[in-house]
Order: sequence, then C-alpha cells, then structure tokens
Amino acid sequence: ETELPADQKDRLDRSVATILEEVEGLNRLAASFSELARLPVPEMKPLDLVPVVTGVVEGAAEPGLTLRWDPPAQPVRILGDAALLRQAITNLVRNASEALERKGTIWVHLSGSPGTATLVVEDDGPGWPEGEAVLEPYVTTKATGTGLGLSLVQRTLFQHGGSLALEGRPGGGARAVVTLPTA
Repeated sequence: ETELPADQKDRLDRSVATILEEVEGLNRLAASFSELARLPVPEMKPLDLVPVVTGVVEGAAEPGLTLRWDPPAQPVRILGDAALLRQAITNLVRNASEALERKGTIWVHLSGSPGTATLVVEDDGPGWPEGEAVLEPYVTTKATGTGLGLSLVQRTLFQHGGSLALEGRPGGGARAVVTLPTA
C-alpha cells in the first residue's frame, strides 16, 4: 500500500468531492430532463463561486487541452444552487472543449464587484456558428449534440437572476459571459 503525498491526497479528495457533487447535480437534472420547462427549482443558499468554478476546471482537464484559470483571491459570494450552477458552468466549459475538438486553450475568469459576479469562459476555437440560434432548445451544430446545453445554461442563470451573453473572442474564438447578482 502506497501513501500519497499530502498535496496529491488533497487534490484527490477535492476531485472526489467534486465528482460526487456533479453526480448529485446530474441526478437532479436527469430527473426533470424529459421536459425542458420543468427544470429543478433551485435551492438557493449563500455560496462562494470560487470553489464551484475550481471544481469544474479541475474536472475538465484532459490531454491536449490547456485550461487557464487564475482564481480570484477573494470569495465571490452569491445566493444560488451550487449543483445547478456547477452543471451550467460545466456545460460552458464542455462546449468550449468540444468546439476545440479537445485541442486548444480555454480561459476561465471569475470576478466579483459590488452587485455583480462575472464569469467568462473563452476558447481559441472556431467561434460561434454564424446564423445559428445556439441558445434555442434542440438547436445543435454537433453530430451527437442534443441542442439543450446552452439553453439549459441560460435557463439556470435566469432562475438565479443572471444572464448569459455569447460573443466573439478578440483574436478569434468564442466567449461566454455569465453575470449573476452577488449576495
């Protein structure tokens, strides 16, 4: 039996906790996935977005993909449902990863100011498809996509009093900007 170094054990513990939280969120989402209009009602609680985003970024790591995440030094406090927000952020990062065909760079930036938390997910991929209503349910440009990912993100953010904006990234690529009210 081999003992892991403390830093690896801590990272493994965080990863396992993130996976368990992700499974909880997926179970809740799957329970009402059959009808988009019946998303789970958020269980609003005070939370810090920094560990939520950190868990998503750590869970998205894969060979060929460069993830740039520099967590803010201060907590970014909101009132929200951690499991639903984790799923929404996961959808944004997964969307960027799939657009890059898992080879490229994704930047994740989180900041808080009085009244507003802003999360930006950017990639250096092909950018948003022209003329596609990618926020509409069942609209997809992927062979295996359901067309629900970005629509679910938008609905979850709306339930939290927030919004989603899709933009081009200066220099090429796509940018998703999430805004949420701070607590």
